[in-house]
Amino acid sequence: FGVLLVPLAWCFARRLTRKPWVGAAAGALLALDLMRFAQSRIATIDVFATFFILLGAYCMLWYCQSVLQKGVLASLWPMALGGVAFGLGCAAKWTGIYAGMGLAALYFGVLYARWRQRQPGFGQEFAAAAAGGVLFYIAVPLCLYILSYLPYWWRDPGFTLGDWWQCQLSMFQYHAGLQATHPFESRWYTWLLGLRPVWYYQNTHLAAGLKGSIAGLGGPVVWLVGLACLLALLWHQVSGRGSRAGAAVLILYAAQLAPWMLVPRCTFLYHYFPSSLFCLAGIALVLSHIRSARTAKRVALALCGASVVVFALYYPAVSGLPIPAGWADALQALPSFGFY
Repeated sequence: FGVLLVPLAWCFARRLTRKPWVGAAAGALLALDLMRFAQSRIATIDVFATFFILLGAYCMLWYCQSVLQKGVLASLWPMALGGVAFGLGCAAKWTGIYAGMGLAALYFGVLYARWRQRQPGFGQEFAAAAAGGVLFYIAVPLCLYILSYLPYWWRDPGFTLGDWWQCQLSMFQYHAGLQATHPFESRWYTWLLGLRPVWYYQNTHLAAGLKGSIAGLGGPVVWLVGLACLLALLWHQVSGRGSRAGAAVLILYAAQLAPWMLVPRCTFLYHYFPSSLFCLAGIALVLSHIRSARTAKRVALALCGASVVVFALYYPAVSGLPIPAGWADALQALPSFGFY
């Protein structure tokens, strides 16, 4: 799933910008992203949720474009696929539910835009959108979520829906009342700059002078440049020069980040992983808006080149490769890193 995120990001950026080379640049940047590599290589559950969150966003983008061009009735296929992706994301991890706020905003937003087109038969389209929303974005995800508990039933045929509900209550109560602390916890505002990586592993059986660790690090190119691009898109939106694509990216990003602002329990940098995919989308959109295609492609190549350099330097820190202590110490660029 970590590998599949790369072509999916390529497809998302291409559909967002209608420019194949921008999609290729987005795929290359994500392939070299430190967090994607570290999280998928050690098989954390966040990779599955992030994949389905991005897939759901891709299907919603496809649906919105189709509705504006052909209408709701001709857009049932991306609507259905988007609901399935949303359901699978929720079944993988509750952070997939956060995506639903962004998807809902786009779903109703494009319906409003379709109404403003003053096309005949909008009443029928509205009815189809309402029925499709209930079926594909409520009923189907709920069924998929419940089906993810089949292993419980296979192990214990006496497992009931009542037991399933108790599982939900137990999980919520655990997270809502968690008072634990952790040396590598971090608050949401530090994620924007990747200030506090998560230290996953330390090799304690190396010869003197060598160090080996695995850390969940934010990719500085995608995360920092992406944040700058999102701020630029936000400025364009509030100044009246924005676009539907820019608004969609900002909504999807905010839907993933905003809920974490309200979470009181200890949180970690990897919770920002899904949001970082929309930082990448912000980069893609800004590249597509550069008037000179030649200049835009040069900027994209420069970003990819910088990503290659950063990935090569930090590869040991996300893979566990033993390296000389001097190199390891140099990788701790900030006092808050501390993963060697």
